[in-house]
Amino acid sequence: MSYASRWKLTSCFQPDHFNYAFLMNKDAHVHLHIIPRYRGQRAFAGVEFQDNDNITNRQLPEHIQTQIVAVLKNAVHVNSG
Repeated sequence: MSYASRWKLTSCFQPDHFNYAFLMNKDAHVHLHIIPRYRGQRAFAGVEFQDNDNITNRQLPEHIQTQIVAVLKNAVHVNSG
C-alpha cells in the first residue's frame, strides 16, 4: 500500500522526498501518514507554498483541500484499472 501511495503522490505532486509517520491513537489502530516534502517553493491551485520543518500546524484553505482530493481521486481511478 505505501509503495502505491508513494508512486501516486509522486506522479501527482512531484515531491523531492517523503516523510513517513506511523501513528497509533487511543484505540489499537496504527495508521500511516506519507508526507510529500519539497526543497523549495512550489505552487498548487494558484497558491505559492514554502515547505518547512513545521508541518504539524499547517491548515490549507478548503478550496485547496478540495483540489488535492480531486487530483488524488483521479490518480487512483486512472491507475487502478
